Amino acid sequence: MATQVISFFTMTLIFFLGTCANIVNGGEPQFTYLGPFGPRKWGSLSPTYSACSKGKFQSPVNIVKSKCVPGQHLKPLDIEYHVVVNATLVDNLFNVAMNYDGNVGLLRMNGKNYSLVQMHWHSPSEHHLNGVQYVAELHLVHKAVDGEISVIAILYRYGHPDPLLSKVIWSTHTLFCLR
Repeated sequence: MATQVISFFTMTLIFFLGTCANIVNGGEPQFTYLGPFGPRKWGSLSPTYSACSKGKFQSPVNIVKSKCVPGQHLKPLDIEYHVVVNATLVDNLFNVAMNYDGNVGLLRMNGKNYSLVQMHWHSPSEHHLNGVQYVAELHLVHKAVDGEISVIAILYRYGHPDPLLSKVIWSTHTLFCLR
């Protein structure tokens, strides 16, 4: 899994926007990524969330590298994203997302095309790598014409600014200054 780096400023903004709400999903119980409403408690917060404690293939997942087995039938990902696109920055109350409404680009996987429809960040990361939780996680959400969804996850750690996020933050800051 790829690891990206992120600046403290960008991380702080994502954390602030992603945690500023008390209730999410139209009145569903509050969930968080830390503390008493964190991932270990998600399954008990609501019957709607029961798969979080009973299921076997849902988030969050601890990926243990020594136990991973490469899928021999899987081909390398073929990704083609456009450099300049229009997007809407959305505070979903539990994450920050960029929604796309046009031809943003494609993920080609095993002979199938998936269009990039959204990307969103979680802070801290949902998933762990060898038991380590990262400061943030990016999900690139792709959708095929038959409705099937494929998600690419990227874990972030503190360090140099992420070039993509730096552009998003700059654009957001500029919009706020113009108002």
